[in-house]
Amino acid sequence: MGFKARVYKIFISSPSDVLEERAAIRRQIDKWNAIHSEKENIILLPVSWETHSVAQAETHPQNYINEAILSNCDLLMGVFWCRVGTPTPRENSGTIDEIKTHIRRKKPAMIFFSNRERPRNSDLAQINEIEIFKNEFRDRCYYVEYSNIIEFESVVYKQIELFVNSGKLHVYYDSDVTSMIESDSKLAKQISERFPIVAKRVLSKIIDEKHDECVWDAIIKKLEKSPADLRDALYFMTDRGAFLHPAFEKGYITLAKCSEVDYFSLLTYVYTVNSFTFKHMYTNSPLSDVALSNQIKAMIDKDEYIEHKIRETSLLD
Repeated sequence: MGFKARVYKIFISSPSDVLEERAAIRRQIDKWNAIHSEKENIILLPVSWETHSVAQAETHPQNYINEAILSNCDLLMGVFWCRVGTPTPRENSGTIDEIKTHIRRKKPAMIFFSNRERPRNSDLAQINEIEIFKNEFRDRCYYVEYSNIIEFESVVYKQIELFVNSGKLHVYYDSDVTSMIESDSKLAKQISERFPIVAKRVLSKIIDEKHDECVWDAIIKKLEKSPADLRDALYFMTDRGAFLHPAFEKGYITLAKCSEVDYFSLLTYVYTVNSFTFKHMYTNSPLSDVALSNQIKAMIDKDEYIEHKIRETSLLD
């Protein structure tokens, strides 16, 4: 009997020297589907340029892969061993191009590096490029090293399970769908029924749109369940200079109440960006934690402009 399920696409990205690993990823996806799909109502679909490309001559092949195939994928799994791959107009290899494109789109990536013994005729320049890439992306996405194909299959399956169980696949799907709802009352209701990280992603998608107050209230109310996500959303708004946005003041006042540590981090960040907004935040929601407050005061004492403005409000002795 059939069943309804959401289909999530996993893009397999690698140079040509890890064909065994590419096949192994497909086997582990098939294994997960066989065990979990019907129960979870989720189907994981492996995607690669070999299986999903269509012959065309209108654009560079890598541009076609990035825009027509990769853009529709929810997770990327990349593998490296001896080769970084063939250069593209933008990057040192198609694989690196795909990974960077996927991450720029704020989508998750898992990268695997083989520690198997390399052939004697391996290109040292290619190996060096792999090490450079590994160091560059060490803190930007999940990556793991493995020693053999058996270990690789075990790690891949474990990571698929952990990733699906984390709810992150739902997050990307749900935030895309939710952000396209036109009725503000329905949008607020949908936000209230989802994870805080969904609310954070919806905020980033609709920040430049005009919405009723109920939408911004729903986002902040959901984000207060996860102060770290609320802090990150306010970091995003700070980077955008969105200090007059209806959600910004609601957000930092809420953050000050639910996590002074995260609010302190936000305050110090805003200070480096906009001293006027910092002054307004500090006077509107001062820190009650003595240690954190003393750190802020020490910072203020070194800034004559801020000190003068805050003394005007009599909120700083």
